[in-house]
Amino acid sequence: AISMMVPSLDVVLDVVWPFLLRMTDSYVLWFAFLIMVVYFRQLMNRFAHASVRVISVMIGGDKSCLRQEYNKVNNKKKIVRLAGPRSFPFVGSAMALFQNQGDLDQMFAVWIKQFGKIFNMQLFVGIPAIVIADANLARQVFLKKHTWFVNRPAPSNLERFIPGTSAQHFFRWSMTVVKDAEWRSVRRAATAVFHSNEILNRFSPAVNEAAKRLVNDLKALWSWNDTNDVDEDERFVDVEIWRKIGETTLEVICSTVMGLETSNTSEASRTRHMELLKSARAVFANSGFAANPYLLIAGAVPKMFSPILGLIARTFPTQQMRDTSKALETIDHYANELLDEAIAQVQCEEKAPPLTAEPASWPVPPPRLELQEGESIINLMYKMWAHDKGLKSTATAAPRIGPALRREWAQAIRAQAALFFIAGYETTANTLSFTLYLLARHIDWFHAIQAEVDEHHARKNPGGQLTVTHDDAQTLFPKTMACIREAIRLFPPAPVTSRVCSPPSHAASGTNGAWLDEEDETVVSDDGGITKTTKSTIFVPKNADVFIAIRAIHLDPQMFSNPRTFDPQRFLPPNKEPYAWFPFGLGPRQCVATKLALTEAVTVLAHFARSFDLKAAYVAPGEDDLEGLETKMAGTLGPTKGV
Repeated sequence: AISMMVPSLDVVLDVVWPFLLRMTDSYVLWFAFLIMVVYFRQLMNRFAHASVRVISVMIGGDKSCLRQEYNKVNNKKKIVRLAGPRSFPFVGSAMALFQNQGDLDQMFAVWIKQFGKIFNMQLFVGIPAIVIADANLARQVFLKKHTWFVNRPAPSNLERFIPGTSAQHFFRWSMTVVKDAEWRSVRRAATAVFHSNEILNRFSPAVNEAAKRLVNDLKALWSWNDTNDVDEDERFVDVEIWRKIGETTLEVICSTVMGLETSNTSEASRTRHMELLKSARAVFANSGFAANPYLLIAGAVPKMFSPILGLIARTFPTQQMRDTSKALETIDHYANELLDEAIAQVQCEEKAPPLTAEPASWPVPPPRLELQEGESIINLMYKMWAHDKGLKSTATAAPRIGPALRREWAQAIRAQAALFFIAGYETTANTLSFTLYLLARHIDWFHAIQAEVDEHHARKNPGGQLTVTHDDAQTLFPKTMACIREAIRLFPPAPVTSRVCSPPSHAASGTNGAWLDEEDETVVSDDGGITKTTKSTIFVPKNADVFIAIRAIHLDPQMFSNPRTFDPQRFLPPNKEPYAWFPFGLGPRQCVATKLALTEAVTVLAHFARSFDLKAAYVAPGEDDLEGLETKMAGTLGPTKGV
């Protein structure tokens, strides 16, 4: 009887709530009514076990769990109960985010030990979330059921809570935030650039030049002379390699994404370089929920208060919010100058091809883009967009590119430029720093890389300078690549990623969520004579957030033997790429710049190994490869105190 009343709650929320808003100005009454509805839902969720409709996630209590019941043609599926951390009214589990300063990696690691590989949590009232640290379920979310998990969770009108025009455009159009058709449009333009081997090979000279400058800068730091009475084995210099490599990756991003000349030593060029470097660091230093408390508050109050809360956030931002906004303004300034050049070039070359509709996905194959001298990713993405708009239009009924849509797409491409700039600077610098840290602990693998680089150099360019192309990095440096892949298994750039469950267009009407099937499990009795297979399902409600704990999967002893030990042999023949290895994600929303990032890492590491030796680091007895370095997730995973 109670379960039959569940649908009536929708009527209560749709009719009574607006009526109260019109009839009273009492904030106390508003929140009292909200509390009544929340706990009435909780009471009904506890007792409505016989309901045919899918019951939402319970709110609060140590026994917080996900209870779903599905009945189809008299075939009732088992209710799946998921344990999880305690949830509090309105704030859910969000207080733990504050306590961990937004470090989901550490927070999930603790909860996985308590509740297992799949557990339920609730970020705020009415926002259920499932955390998955199981490789099979993660691959279903990424691949098998990807149409249900296309988008990433993000507050609606996220830019409303961000001060500054450039920052608002970034959080409105960034590839990590946009959804559905807008995401497909932006992703398509980026894919045509980052997945072209020809274009990536054309970027190789810029990557090699940046790597050579890193080597020269490190040599300049050498602090002894021949008169010093010091044994050769004791001659070394301490270097904060994390920051030095960060300067190198910034050069690569400036050259490839923005087309800026990094070899220019003029005062203006140095000033620009330092401004961009400070901006990139500022964005990561001020990332996370703790930097913008308004985002946490926005999740705890009804959506009707969002406009007011957004106005307060823009009027009274925290210092961290102001620093982030200023940094994005700087990046956007340089991106805008370069985009204006790209727009002028497209207008001149293609005479502004006609178009019809808003940004969408197109069934036509991507055009073959050719990289001209001095061109950047910004130019190529804009050309891709203009080309697709021309293909979509008709010769008879299509207006030319209007100023409104041109302005909208200019904002979108500048947002991607800022995203590539920020993410490319931090993640590759972290990856190379972690790799060198691990190689110093396993010096035999560093010597193997040196031998591989020397062999490549002697075969390809004996007597000349070392040069690594994109094709070389992908095929001719297997040991170097294996070491990098193993390093990002232990220290993935994004240790946690997320999706939101939303029914695809082909889903049946009234569908309330998606089912994920756990891996079949074969149980062998003690005598070895009897086996049986068990299988269970996990139901993910519509609009629920799904967090994939990538690093926890990488450290799962059931997926990797000795998971906390650096062992690049996992990625060398006869071994295949591990089933549970996906540091860049998988599927349609996999990191679009994966190939460029790996090529850059191989190139820089090859130049480093060609020019320097590493001294074997001291490893305490019984210490694994994760214990010697403190890390923190602030958007991406990085070293807390440098390397």
